Amino acid sequence: MQTEGRYTDALSRIDEAIQRCGQLQQSLAEPGERPNCKEIVTSFEPPLRPFPALLRSSCASIEAELSGYQENIEEYLRLLDNAVVEYRAVHALRPSANPGFLQLRQLCSAMADRLESRSHNFEPMLRNVRYMAPSGDKILIIHGRNEGSGAN
Repeated sequence: MQTEGRYTDALSRIDEAIQRCGQLQQSLAEPGERPNCKEIVTSFEPPLRPFPALLRSSCASIEAELSGYQENIEEYLRLLDNAVVEYRAVHALRPSANPGFLQLRQLCSAMADRLESRSHNFEPMLRNVRYMAPSGDKILIIHGRNEGSGAN
């Protein structure tokens, strides 16, 4: 959806996914008395841990894109930085040797690095932005070329 520019739909779906992750994590925290439940929780819980951070950071990244399309560079950079913080939150999670967990953590780190790089590339634009409030009620429209020929 994000690739297609359907940002509002993507944000809505991400919110749903965050809620479902929370519900799933809660149900895994209370596995019940069945003998196989502990084994199932042990295998599913670690790769699930990074998903809330991954989803929150995706949401922040989409919000940054929306702001960028509206040419609000300052807000775009703030939201990019927020997305980086969310992606880096996976490093505060309880570690695991589970391959799924490790891959998701690596993905989050790579995405944080990319967004950080993008933010650094856009920062010079922020310094060059000058907002001018319109004044008066007249409009000047210029049409043509200045070919610099020096013709009188």
